[in-house]
Amino acid sequence: GCSWLVVVAAVAASLSGLMLGYELGLTSGVLLQLREVLSLSCSQQELLVSSQLVGALIACLAGGPVLDHYGRRCSLILSAAMVVGGSVVLVAVTSLIALVLGRVIVGMGIALSGTAACLYIAEISPMERRGLLVTLYELMVVLGVMMGFSCSFAFATVSHGWAYTFGLAIPLALLQMSALLFLPPSPRFLVTKNKVEEARRVLVRIQCGADEHVDTELWNIQAGLKEESGHSFMELFSANLRSRMLTGVALFFFLQVTGQPNILSYASPLLKSVGFNSVAAATLASTGLGVVKVVFTIPAVLLVDRVGPKKFLCVGAVVASLISLLVYVAAFSVSLGPMVYVVISEIFPMGVRGRAASVVAAVNWAVNLLISMSFLTITEKIGVPNVMFFHSAMCFALLVFVILCVPETKGLTLEEISKELAKK
Repeated sequence: GCSWLVVVAAVAASLSGLMLGYELGLTSGVLLQLREVLSLSCSQQELLVSSQLVGALIACLAGGPVLDHYGRRCSLILSAAMVVGGSVVLVAVTSLIALVLGRVIVGMGIALSGTAACLYIAEISPMERRGLLVTLYELMVVLGVMMGFSCSFAFATVSHGWAYTFGLAIPLALLQMSALLFLPPSPRFLVTKNKVEEARRVLVRIQCGADEHVDTELWNIQAGLKEESGHSFMELFSANLRSRMLTGVALFFFLQVTGQPNILSYASPLLKSVGFNSVAAATLASTGLGVVKVVFTIPAVLLVDRVGPKKFLCVGAVVASLISLLVYVAAFSVSLGPMVYVVISEIFPMGVRGRAASVVAAVNWAVNLLISMSFLTITEKIGVPNVMFFHSAMCFALLVFVILCVPETKGLTLEEISKELAKK
């Protein structure tokens, strides 16, 4: 089990996932509205979708030092403030330039918070509940996606409905900021800053009052950090750490090229192109994808600690490469969606965990940016079936990669995982 404080902290951090999912889910519905209001061309639509990803990429490239210097909790508070600021711009001004600027700022916020949230949850969670609590982030993402689709539909026929949809992110960010002010920082982060006594007090609070385990846990953290503290940032690209970095990069690469981001960002335009004639009808149909994501993420959250992330990744890759859209979304939601974040939050040494996670997240957003900037253009040139065949082939490639390269982390502490990977 774990204390109420760990659960509250995990839920508060996972609000980052709710905001990320909400921003992803609202994109396709809002895009249909703005396309008509501003008479957007195909390239301008791609620019509007991609601008959020540009902000996310910037945040990942610059976010590593922020995460490691100021900590996960402070980074989450900063990122929530950025979401508020960007959303205000989106609501206040109706022009393509303002919308692009606002989405860049929001993108910076949701990307930094996504990396910080998974690390924060992994570092405060007990070993036997770490998988469940980290995948809670992905459950929040899919709930946010469904909420984004639903709000886009609710305001589809309302004048300036897109502004209301953008504005609903503000109370979520303010709620997270308020909650985090009263929650403790990561004990592992405190140890890296030589605040051992403060780390001990945090461990006492999150260990269900089991003081006898605190000294052992603190010693394990210190011992693990001592072994790993010699790692510089450049060592991520050499020797043993290179394989961990390549694993993280490859998982996020497959997260993007298997097609899920395009399904989310362009669901409504795609559905409209195949027969859903009105904005409201296409947006309502895309909401069904959000419902499927929620339903199939729940078993992943509940069973990850029992089954392990590697088995989920394999099953999802097989199903997604073979079957149609709704089942494909279901396969993604039970495997690649939540499990990538579990693996990424576990495989890197504490001394460079923030910077390493930021690097692989930067690859994630860079590939997402590349795909989103070209998806509509490529679809027009070669057709939807050929694009989907490519995504299917990438799902099969993912299966091969997971079987050969991804370690099983079920039942191990973060320090034990790092020690095992160091032997390879």
